Amino acid sequence: MPTTSDNNKRIAKNTAVLYLRVVLTLFLTLFSTRYVLLGLGNEDFGTYNLIAGVVALFTFISGTMAATTQRFISYEYGATHDINKVAKVFNTSIILHLIIAIIIFIIIISVGILLIDKVLSIPPGNMGQAKIVLVSVAVGLIWTIMSVPFEATLMAHENIIFFAIIQLLGVFLKFGIALLLLIIDNNRLITYAILMAGVPLLVLLCQAIYCFKNYQETHLNKHYLILRKNAYIKPMTSFASYALFGNIGWTIRAQGFSIILNIFWGVLINAANGIANQVSAALLTFSSSLTTSIRPQLIQAAGEGNNERLIKLTKAACKYPFLILSIIGIPLFITMPYILKIWLNDVPQYSILFCRILILDVMLNQSTIGLALIMDAKGKIRLLHTLVGFSLIFTTISIYFIAQIYKSVFFVYCFIIINDLIIITIRLFIVRHAIKIWAIPFRYKRFIFDIIIKPFGVTGTLIVCGLIFWQSKAPSFVWFSFTTILTIFTYLCVVWYFLFEKNEKQQIKIIFTKLKKSVLHL
Repeated sequence: MPTTSDNNKRIAKNTAVLYLRVVLTLFLTLFSTRYVLLGLGNEDFGTYNLIAGVVALFTFISGTMAATTQRFISYEYGATHDINKVAKVFNTSIILHLIIAIIIFIIIISVGILLIDKVLSIPPGNMGQAKIVLVSVAVGLIWTIMSVPFEATLMAHENIIFFAIIQLLGVFLKFGIALLLLIIDNNRLITYAILMAGVPLLVLLCQAIYCFKNYQETHLNKHYLILRKNAYIKPMTSFASYALFGNIGWTIRAQGFSIILNIFWGVLINAANGIANQVSAALLTFSSSLTTSIRPQLIQAAGEGNNERLIKLTKAACKYPFLILSIIGIPLFITMPYILKIWLNDVPQYSILFCRILILDVMLNQSTIGLALIMDAKGKIRLLHTLVGFSLIFTTISIYFIAQIYKSVFFVYCFIIINDLIIITIRLFIVRHAIKIWAIPFRYKRFIFDIIIKPFGVTGTLIVCGLIFWQSKAPSFVWFSFTTILTIFTYLCVVWYFLFEKNEKQQIKIIFTKLKKSVLHL
């Protein structure tokens, strides 16, 4: 039986592996996009992204199902350690994902062809190619959906290394396809679409073969595949339904907000919003890597009934993603004007403001993400996801009327922060009530002070001081570098003395001592 120390080390190792994957993925994706644009040209590149964007509206479903499958597999590992029950969960998820994949494929093809013929603005010469692209992207989405049960199994086993390797294989293949476009003479768009559809298929095959070989519970069983009288169908579909409603709320807020900006302020504001979304997505990727590492153990702790471990991991899932975000987010917030000028040269109006607000948005959301995880782990998500989903939808509707009345893009954008504060309040209220029912020892006021008030007090103070310091001199690369390094160093010192507890400091000292010994013995 692994000790708590072993589990913590595994979380740290898995997080490091995921961060390495993120860095390599961002680097290769950056260059892949450049070569794809060179190979396809503006028109074909725009056509592919337009079609892929329509299909991408359905990808949040696979994310919902991934969370559902991983939750039930990890919970059974912790609660029963019964391979047969885990096998039932896995086989149930296989048949559910197959049904979902078929339904989504039919919807995409039916609606997609109608959009291509009647709605989307596609050059007449590209209509046939666009339909081939639609089918190819839809097929690729099927492979992605069918890989979810295998990914969930890998995550439940905390086999992050193999998961990261396979994901990087997909990224390298996409990079290779981008380079291949430069030497192909004919039908580049169709070739690109078909090859891109093959990448998730190869990833699926690698994951399936590995899981079949190493995990007994992934062996397909015809008795478990029968949905009738399957004890896991109802709880899994119920869990997925409420989680899906919450995810739909996030999608409505994101897409609805973009549409509202376009209606009242035009495409130039959409450009600024798009840049801000890219920055926030990159930040979220870094923090979610740690959450991904913590999630399997948190769910297993809930299954085992290990409430002490459950609460510790919940606090960790709130605290550490926020701290990691702040190390990157605070310097970004302070020096954003200079960064955007170097990155884009011609910076769209409001980009700086939007980027700064969305940095705060990501920080606020991640500060209590652990509370959402504990409700997921316990399987009690109906009230949480319903309230969060409705708050997101209501906020989107409110933003439309606020935009009509006040005509202020700043005021409208600030509603995102207000919505985040509402979501934080919902999470705190529901978890406090649930923990009382579960009779789990939990110092609620201390949690709010340590996890929310102190970190945000430190972060807010450092941002204000950093902005004053940054604006004291004219921007330059030297001043940017100095400000960034000083901000990070100051934040780390403040975190060490004010936000880390005694046992956390001891663990960090032990890690650095081991690293020092390893370096000296090289």
